[in-house]
Amino acid sequence: MAFKEALAAPIGVRPFEREKGWSPAIILTDSTRKQSPFIKQLINLIEPKTDDIKFIFACGTHIPADQSFIRRVLGDDIYKRYEK
Repeated sequence: MAFKEALAAPIGVRPFEREKGWSPAIILTDSTRKQSPFIKQLINLIEPKTDDIKFIFACGTHIPADQSFIRRVLGDDIYKRYEK
């Protein structure tokens, strides 16, 4: 519930529902850290507003994210929708 409330009333910016022509990016961690439990919920909230979501895996000096890791993080359904 707090997650939805935070998205509905972000600090210092307008809620994303009011934005037009935006291209959101979601930053995800690499395999050395636990992913946020809100990723899929965030994607499901954003998708009706845009078809141009970018996923950035912040690997730093660690091993780059391969396709199997990306699929595991996003889940098969989301992975297939954004696979390029």
